[in-house]
Amino acid sequence: MILYTMMPQELIFQQSYQQEQSQPKLINHNGIPVVVEENEQKQQQIVRILSTNPQDYLNENYYPGQILS
Repeated sequence: MILYTMMPQELIFQQSYQQEQSQPKLINHNGIPVVVEENEQKQQQIVRILSTNPQDYLNENYYPGQILS
């Protein structure tokens, strides 16, 4: 079956897509609020930094894609 649509496939195939992805969580790591997801090895990976302090974005220890210990 071929679908010609402008809708993203996450909306069309919602159930199978949601089962594969882990839900993001908001945590506070060393005083910096970050959104993390668990990867296949059960490690937490930073998705987004949610801080109002500009210095937190310049911190080399926190960037999207980094694995937290």
